[in-house]
Amino acid sequence: FKMAAKLLEDGVIVIPKCVETEALNNTCTYTEGIVEKILSNLELKEVDVMGDTGFFFDEVSSRCPGRVDIRYGFDTTEIEALVKSGPWMQILEEVLENDVTLQYSGLVLNLPGSQNQDWHKDGDHLFPALSTQLPPHAFTLFIPLVPMTPDMGQPEFFIGSHENAVAKSLEEGATVDPPVSLGGKLGDIILFDYRIVHRGTANSNTAIKESLTKMKWLEGGGRPMLYSVFSKSWFKDTKNFGASSIFAS
Repeated sequence: FKMAAKLLEDGVIVIPKCVETEALNNTCTYTEGIVEKILSNLELKEVDVMGDTGFFFDEVSSRCPGRVDIRYGFDTTEIEALVKSGPWMQILEEVLENDVTLQYSGLVLNLPGSQNQDWHKDGDHLFPALSTQLPPHAFTLFIPLVPMTPDMGQPEFFIGSHENAVAKSLEEGATVDPPVSLGGKLGDIILFDYRIVHRGTANSNTAIKESLTKMKWLEGGGRPMLYSVFSKSWFKDTKNFGASSIFAS
C-alpha cells in the first residue's frame, strides 16, 4: 500500500506496465468510430476544434484549442471492465475507504497544433474556506492509448497541490516547486486527486494530417487518452460538460 500513501501525499502517481497492449489497441480501435462521429458533427455545426472559441455540449467539450474531451460512447461494458480491472482499483479502495464509484469515462483527444491548457483542478475542494484538509473524495484515472511522448503533450502537475494550503499559495503567486511532467510508456497509467492543480500541454507533433473526419488524427500525431473519474458514492460531478446535445438539429 505504498502507492496509496504516495498518492495521498503527492496527489498523483504513475503505475507502470499495468494495462495489456492488446486491451489498449482494442480500445484505440473502438475510439475511431466515436471520434469520427463526434468530429463530423462538430464540422456540421461549423465548430473549429483548433479555434479560440470554446464549445460545450453534453457529449463533447473543448478544454483549449485543439483539445477535445469526449464523453459520448464510453459508457460501454467493455470500457467499464477495462477501467475497473487494474491494480489502481486496490489503491482507490484504500484512499476512498472502500467506497468507490465509477462516475463516468471519456476520451481526451490532443490534436497536433493544440495549445497548453490553463492550470486548473478537475474539481474544487468541498469546503475551500476550511483550514483543515479534508480526505479525498474523487480521483481521475488517465490511460494513454499511445505512448505519451513530450512532443505529443504530457500532463503537468504541481506535486502536493491537492492540499488546500499549497493550492492557495499557487493562486497567490508564492514560490513553489516547479511542475512535473508525467508521461510514460504504453501500458502506464496516471492516477491523481481531483483537486490537484495540473494542465495538459501542447501537442507540437508536426506530422502532416488529412481531414480529421477521415481518421487521420492518429496517424497525423493525435494523442488519445482514455480517462475515468472515480469517487465516493455520494459525490456527483455536474460541471464539466454542457447541457445541449451535439446531435440536436
